[in-house]
Amino acid sequence: MDVFKKLSLMVCFAVMVIGLGAQTGKKFYTDDQLEPFAENGLYGYRVKATKSVVIRPQYERAFQFKKGLAYVKKDGKYGYINKAGNVVIPIIYEGLVRNESEDYIGYKLNGVWGYVDSKGKVVIPAQYEDVGIFHCGLACIKQNGLWGYINKQNVMVIQPQFNYAGSFMEDVASVRKAGRYAYIDSKGQLLTPFVYDEAWGMTDGMGYVKQNGKIGYVNRAGQLVIPLQFEDAWSFHDGWASVKKDGKWGFIDKQGTYVIEPAFDQTGPMFLHGYCRVAKAVSYGMWGPILKWGYIDRTGKLVIDYLYSDASSFDENGIATVSAGRTRTRLKINTKGEIVK
Repeated sequence: MDVFKKLSLMVCFAVMVIGLGAQTGKKFYTDDQLEPFAENGLYGYRVKATKSVVIRPQYERAFQFKKGLAYVKKDGKYGYINKAGNVVIPIIYEGLVRNESEDYIGYKLNGVWGYVDSKGKVVIPAQYEDVGIFHCGLACIKQNGLWGYINKQNVMVIQPQFNYAGSFMEDVASVRKAGRYAYIDSKGQLLTPFVYDEAWGMTDGMGYVKQNGKIGYVNRAGQLVIPLQFEDAWSFHDGWASVKKDGKWGFIDKQGTYVIEPAFDQTGPMFLHGYCRVAKAVSYGMWGPILKWGYIDRTGKLVIDYLYSDASSFDENGIATVSAGRTRTRLKINTKGEIVK
């Protein structure tokens, strides 16, 4: 092949690559690198770091990208787009529900619900009064005013019989009949009787329940393994749960033993990357305590002082968003409490 032909092919290839980048350049960005923004009442997407626009404002609502797709609203209808700005799930639906770890997305059309897959193909025609997300291979659906569960083949695995049905988590779901909650397994068998005032989803092998104003924990077999005693609580994560007793929050293990004594006026739901946000009341106002937030490590040591009027958990990069001062200025800090850009 002569030099001229080689150069021609190289130029053609470069043009193709540049064209592809211009058309689908959004694919080079991660979900977290893009953010929705508003301009003249419409939303588009831009790069967080540079504020460069990658999808022009055209939507009435726009949400963060997750697993490569973003939920958008246009002309009163909902759909999903990819990071190239291409429509993946047609923007024709009255509502959509999605679990990013599953490939089925619930849709509402003409007042009834069905499911499409992640490419927009209808896999379960619209026929239900309401639906939930698929999790553990099952989704809750509402039919004739009651909730049951279907699988991805649209087989009714658990007949509609509940006034409420939660998503399956760790193959266990909370359900309600006659104002009382219980847990069931994926075959619809009761793991507990309908005795609880509330019951939350199963995480880390434990679910928390409420009865007569007190909270305790059941295991996946439905056994109450940590007695009803707490005023408030969060789910278990990595073997620990945050609980409130006698007005203070601390952390317990799966035996119900305190691993960090209750000493806080509020906590975040869990430790992430070794840190948890905690708060103490610095004064009291008309609507209750005024809190300042800091961070502890898993030894319970306060590693970042109570400085902030609001604070997020640390992300996977070790960055948290906090609000500081009377103006509640939004800042980003690292795990040393240092301000970062």
